[in-house]
Amino acid sequence: MTVSYYIRDEAVWSDGVPISGDDFQFTMDTALVVERNAEFESDYTDAAIISSEVGDKTFTMTLRRPTMQHEALFRWLIPKHAVEGSDFVEDWNTTTWPSGGPFILESFEENEHVILTRNDKYWKSDSATGMQLPYLDSVEFQFIPEIERIVSAFEAREVDVIQPPAWIQGTIEPLKRLESDGAIIEVIPGPVWEHVNFQFSDERLDRSPNSCNDNLAFRRAVMHAIDRDAAAESAFPGYGIAMQSYVEAFTPSISMDAWDQYAYDPDAAAALYQIAVEEAGHECTAVFNTAGNSDMRPRLALLYEEMMEEAGIPFELELRDSSVFFGEVLDAGTWDIGQWAWGGSHGLLGLIGIHDVFDPKGLPPRGENFYRWGTPGSSVRDEHTKRFAEIVKEMNATVDEAEIIVLVHEAEEILANQAVILPIVQLLVLGAVWGDEIGGFKMNVSQASHTWNIEKWYRTDR
Repeated sequence: MTVSYYIRDEAVWSDGVPISGDDFQFTMDTALVVERNAEFESDYTDAAIISSEVGDKTFTMTLRRPTMQHEALFRWLIPKHAVEGSDFVEDWNTTTWPSGGPFILESFEENEHVILTRNDKYWKSDSATGMQLPYLDSVEFQFIPEIERIVSAFEAREVDVIQPPAWIQGTIEPLKRLESDGAIIEVIPGPVWEHVNFQFSDERLDRSPNSCNDNLAFRRAVMHAIDRDAAAESAFPGYGIAMQSYVEAFTPSISMDAWDQYAYDPDAAAALYQIAVEEAGHECTAVFNTAGNSDMRPRLALLYEEMMEEAGIPFELELRDSSVFFGEVLDAGTWDIGQWAWGGSHGLLGLIGIHDVFDPKGLPPRGENFYRWGTPGSSVRDEHTKRFAEIVKEMNATVDEAEIIVLVHEAEEILANQAVILPIVQLLVLGAVWGDEIGGFKMNVSQASHTWNIEKWYRTDR
């Protein structure tokens, strides 16, 4: 597979040196060395680049196999003329190199602020106005660790734009009250998504001897017992929206809403639970484990406890310290039913990647299938887990968008029908800007974050 990059003739670094194919080659070579020395495979290593060709304004690379991994490459470029011969890793946090973007680093004070100034040699113009970008002369990023202080600084107009964490209760409403004073507040679902899940290894039995996670009727009973609308509302009062599929956190337009089949139905949950008990030959107990340090997950756990009681499903709650849950518990598979979040990203590469965490061939520590669904030693290994492993392999071996979407739909259907996970809610992303001072600000739920189009921001009060 061959991938070619074409560089604009007018693209130059902030010191006037043209951005060239040499910069792509140097970036690739440097990244490969860093990844190798760090002893883990990452973007460039995973792409399996076997050759490359450099031109003044072109760069072409050949990959060993078709893969969407090329989308993860060259998200940043290293200026070869400024960095070659230096210690890239050592100088990364201390050296100011020429910029290829709209701004140049002017100063940085640890735990205080970063100040960027306009790059007068930036190559890009606004297609609507024909004017050279960026519009702003400078941008100052302030480091404010306390959430309340971030909000109060915005209220006092000490800062123009903020993006505080929306999952902290009491953050959204104080900002919404400022809309009448000229503030623009946006609250939208973000890429991070919470889900309830099941452990399928026998390690769970040490903590939950009456676990029935290997029983499909039991897993479906749990899913019907959870009112996702109520859970989403509890997580984000007034704003939370229940998820119908994990695909929503990646490419919503292709989601099949496969979990729509699990409507909140305590009676259906109770009936399925009785089937599970008969098939298992003993009482089935749900032992719920999650990190207890956050505000949201313990609150949802208590809500689930009430829901399970209504459906007649025995339920025990175990909250663990985050360092323990996301360390030894997750790694060893010693939980029964759990909840945590994965991060989504818009585009097909991220959507393909999330299926690796369910890959039956992805047993930890080399893989990321912490659920142990279909892995060696799993309590569930069947035609569905076998097919899912094939789907993951096929996804990672094609760049055909139509083919990928078909495979995603099949994978989504398997995960939903086999009740492997239950998507709950996407964490909200909150953006606030004083619209009577700053124009051009637009929220972006991707990993590009809220400054994705900062080159087009402008002052409206001058």
